[in-house]
Amino acid sequence: MKGKFRLPIRAFAVASLSLLGLAGIAVSATLRLPSPARAEPPPAAERGFPKGCIAGENGAQAFPRAGLAVVNLSSATVKIRLEPRPVAGLAETELGPIPPQTTQIFPHALPSGRNILKGVVLSDDAADAGANRRVMERIIYVTNHGEATCRRRYLWHIR
Repeated sequence: MKGKFRLPIRAFAVASLSLLGLAGIAVSATLRLPSPARAEPPPAAERGFPKGCIAGENGAQAFPRAGLAVVNLSSATVKIRLEPRPVAGLAETELGPIPPQTTQIFPHALPSGRNILKGVVLSDDAADAGANRRVMERIIYVTNHGEATCRRRYLWHIR
């Protein structure tokens, strides 16, 4: 008697499982739930970044920025600028003049990635300004550590 009942139970089990599989496919096709990979990242304010920390947030591309301290040990004023990164959508940024023998701090000035800083010595003498213009360059690499990038500071000594 055992043999007679096994075949119908197995056939019923296989039929039930195949019907459940078809029902699952039909339900998932009608619901069309969004996949997590397509979800857009939240804006910087919702991710917990401090105000002013994010640069170039256009869509999914956002660069957290670190601070910069410039120490001008020379006897002349130096004008500092951050070179543009067109591929990343970041424009040239004038950080401003640094008077001699002073330190100036620029919070959230350096976006993550490769930054080229240029310093131009400004001369008080108009005749000497063009001929003896001295340009300094410093490359600073800022590693993207997310929110922790905003708390980092980089130092540039100008002599």
